[in-house]
Amino acid sequence: MLKRIMSSKKLADERKKIFGNRLKEIRNYLGLAQNTFAEQINASAGFISEIENGLKMPGTDILASLKQNLHVNINWFITGIGDMFETSYAPEAEGVAEPVESYAQDIKDLLKAAADILRSDNETIKSALKSNIIAFHYTVKCDKEIKTLKRDVDAMKKILNPGAPNTKAKDK
Repeated sequence: MLKRIMSSKKLADERKKIFGNRLKEIRNYLGLAQNTFAEQINASAGFISEIENGLKMPGTDILASLKQNLHVNINWFITGIGDMFETSYAPEAEGVAEPVESYAQDIKDLLKAAADILRSDNETIKSALKSNIIAFHYTVKCDKEIKTLKRDVDAMKKILNPGAPNTKAKDK
């Protein structure tokens, strides 16, 4: 039991480092100081520092703000798959109206990657994927622009936990 608790802590620490590195990568790509970056996503510079240093996890409020204010591709932020920014947005061309592209290819790529991971024998990676999908699911529920992805996230949850009862959250 102690070994399992220690491995869970190690996994949580690893996730904190991964998310911290990705947050720092976004900030550096945009060329922003921590305090400026923090203002843009409605957070404190201290909290951003703690995330970047692997001490804290970003919550759904940070994820939603990254997407809404900086057009970060949350799929990339959580899984590392895809582009850093939404395909319909390029930071260097801000202000240029572009049509919102279909998420179909991103969804297909994400589902294929998840299926490949689930076929592996690495339980640690499977557990991390499950946690990330659940975190992503709650982010999606909060974001009206991508609510259409909810069914795909639910499908992935069924793949990860096929014996779970089928419960549906009420959409607002």
